[in-house]
Amino acid sequence: MRYLPFTTEKQLLDLEKGEYYIDFVGGWYVRNFGQFAINIFSKDGQSIVKIEEVKWKPQLYEKNKRTKRFFKFQIEKAGNYYLELKNPQDLVIRATNLPMWNIIFNFLEPNGIPKEHLEIKITKISPYSPLLTS
Repeated sequence: MRYLPFTTEKQLLDLEKGEYYIDFVGGWYVRNFGQFAINIFSKDGQSIVKIEEVKWKPQLYEKNKRTKRFFKFQIEKAGNYYLELKNPQDLVIRATNLPMWNIIFNFLEPNGIPKEHLEIKITKISPYSPLLTS
């Protein structure tokens, strides 16, 4: 398990072979209003990792903060990889998922929770069960 700041700078990761989840730490309402994307590519730039949105997006608590699972990806070859966020301003994360509260938050926080208060969590999926993480 690894926590990363929500920043546009490339971040170096040492990843083992296997399947991983990407969670957003900070809120349960997550919506992409444009061209937000996460890119993961090898340090030498030879391979680009395909990232897909998960179908079932559980809402969890992590470090006493609301967390939403959103993406997963597969690493075929262990090594160093870069994680890069593209257009993070297009991603809106809010504390709650309830429609009534989101109407209120549209006025109070039109851009969602400030990005400096958010984190990205990368978790390796257990080979024994996709519900278990290591």
